[in-house]
Amino acid sequence: MSETKISRLDYIDALRGAMILMVVYFHLIFRIDPFGSGFHSDFAEAMRSIRMPLFFFITGFLACAIYNPALFKKRLHNRMRRQLVPTVIIFIIYIVVTRKGFTGAVMSDNKAGYWFTYSLVQVWLIYAILALIFSRLRLSQRTVFFIILAITICLIPLKYNENGMYPVIFDTRLSQFFSFFRTVSFAPFFFMGVLIRMNYPVMQRLLDRLRSKHRCDIALLLLTLILFVALIPSNKSYIIRLSEIAGITAILITFYITRRYWSSDNIIASNLRILGKNTLPIYLYHMFFLTPLNYGLLDWLADYEGMFHVEFPVLITLSVIISALCVIADRLLKRLPAVHSFIFGSDNR
Repeated sequence: MSETKISRLDYIDALRGAMILMVVYFHLIFRIDPFGSGFHSDFAEAMRSIRMPLFFFITGFLACAIYNPALFKKRLHNRMRRQLVPTVIIFIIYIVVTRKGFTGAVMSDNKAGYWFTYSLVQVWLIYAILALIFSRLRLSQRTVFFIILAITICLIPLKYNENGMYPVIFDTRLSQFFSFFRTVSFAPFFFMGVLIRMNYPVMQRLLDRLRSKHRCDIALLLLTLILFVALIPSNKSYIIRLSEIAGITAILITFYITRRYWSSDNIIASNLRILGKNTLPIYLYHMFFLTPLNYGLLDWLADYEGMFHVEFPVLITLSVIISALCVIADRLLKRLPAVHSFIFGSDNR
């Protein structure tokens, strides 16, 4: 198993920034339509189905490595101290501030909205342990590739149900405490990211060849977008999975073939990169800025049910403002080094 050296990719940062905006966007919708009665537009429904899978994919892409005991220990410490501990601390503060039931929030697989980093650390830990074993056994990259591919294929049918319907094996208090069905459900996208990272030079050459010689990039993009949109209305889990994969493919291709734009200094690209480098504080803080909206400030939007031209300008503007406030809040918190280090750990990695 070889590790592909990849410097920081601007288009990945921009993509992370775009997806964290979609996380805030849909949480705004939830403030208007808490029971999922169908207020939101088709655009919101599409983003709802791929925003979290994309985050898992990107994390898997960036996590791919040859693990020895020293690297495993170092990255485990970073994951725990810089992701899990901050999530637990902010989760507790949020529960206290909003006066939610602590036991109910802890035992819910949703974790009052803070399940993501909780599950992400679990998926990374599963992968890192496997990678450590692969390294110890000195398996070839091809063997590792097919093992991870087999794991991914086996996990794909386990689709998380937003209505809280679980297979019997996951319908336990212990499973819900660990948000384990969410973890298992989103794990395939993490492993897809690992698979792409393992073959990144090959994927680059393929996309670049299609783009430069055959001009097939737009056709491929349109095909995946059409497939994605066509499959969204289905209520069958395997069809939804296909739509998620198609949507992720379309977005990744879009950001890759326009990567020069995302590396430029224009206002959209540069600010999306800033958001992309601050996804954790935005994710952790944004729930506090959403709390005032619980008092009906956006209820008037419900009168424009499904109208993208009304929904998008209002909610994307609010999403940008809330995300910017989160970045500002984190920078202000850094002026209190002891407090920031207590929550997020030391900057010395």
